[in-house]
Amino acid sequence: MKCIILIAFALSALKINAQNVISIESINKWDDTSDKYKVIFINAEWCAICKSNLNLIESSSAIEEAALGEFVFFNLEEEYDSPIQFNGQQYQYVQTGMDTGRHQLIDSLLTNVSYPSFVFLTRTNEIITTYSGFINKSELPTILGAILNHIASPDSERNN
Repeated sequence: MKCIILIAFALSALKINAQNVISIESINKWDDTSDKYKVIFINAEWCAICKSNLNLIESSSAIEEAALGEFVFFNLEEEYDSPIQFNGQQYQYVQTGMDTGRHQLIDSLLTNVSYPSFVFLTRTNEIITTYSGFINKSELPTILGAILNHIASPDSERNN
């Protein structure tokens, strides 16, 4: 019974504003001493697929289970216009056209930018892998499990 209460408490503590995805400005609080792996969901306001994927992520029990275990999820919109401190560097929004632009952090995390994209980071903020495209509810636990299995393998650099 105590275990069920602890799990319920942990799940409720991980939810921020009844969502499973934390806004990117909070990433400064999850520095390289964090005990969680990070998933950055990169999207654009104009992208309908991104909105659909974000809604699915925010409502998914798979995310709650992953967050309870090993991962914390962050949302980074293309046109997020505040500076972000990440890995000791300051990243800014850069205007690229009349009414458009992109945050520098996106370009530092992705070689080829497309929306939506996911960046999976170690506990020390090193990129494990990236994924571009929609991830459905059944694929997400599989992807997260594969990442954890890769990290736990003897050939990986884990033990962070």
